[in-house]
Amino acid sequence: MKAGPSGGIYGIVFGIIPSSVLVEASEGGRCERVSYKIEINNSKSEAQDLTVVEHLYGDWKILESSDKYRRLMLLQLNSVTVPAKGTITITDTAENRF
Repeated sequence: MKAGPSGGIYGIVFGIIPSSVLVEASEGGRCERVSYKIEINNSKSEAQDLTVVEHLYGDWKILESSDKYRRLMLLQLNSVTVPAKGTITITDTAENRF
């Protein structure tokens, strides 16, 4: 196994480093609205095709998304290509009803 970037934290795939940040959240009654920013860094010398899986709960819908996605029950799936030695950012705003 080749060494990765110094101090890097790896996801499931070697050389792919994901991070997720909750940007904003608001709640009212039985409804919650959340905005996330997901950044994926590829330290490999080849582009990587990935599926980003987000677990959403309740009766949810995506209000805004920076990327195409598909819904599979309680999952939101984004199919993305991360360029070689590059980074992509996905932003989503979802509304969950309980």
